[in-house]
Amino acid sequence: MNIKESDIVYGKEDFEKAIKDIENGDNLIEVETVSNNDNIDTIGKLKTLIINL
Repeated sequence: MNIKESDIVYGKEDFEKAIKDIENGDNLIEVETVSNNDNIDTIGKLKTLIINL
């Protein structure tokens, strides 16, 4: 199975959010932190970062 996707990536410092548009499918949101960051140590803090990005 091949998955064709197009990505839009938003980033800030040690944090990236990619919105992937899957061909013939849905959207996928991928969140990645570059390093251990004490400012993103809970789901609540991560949600706040995603909203403010």
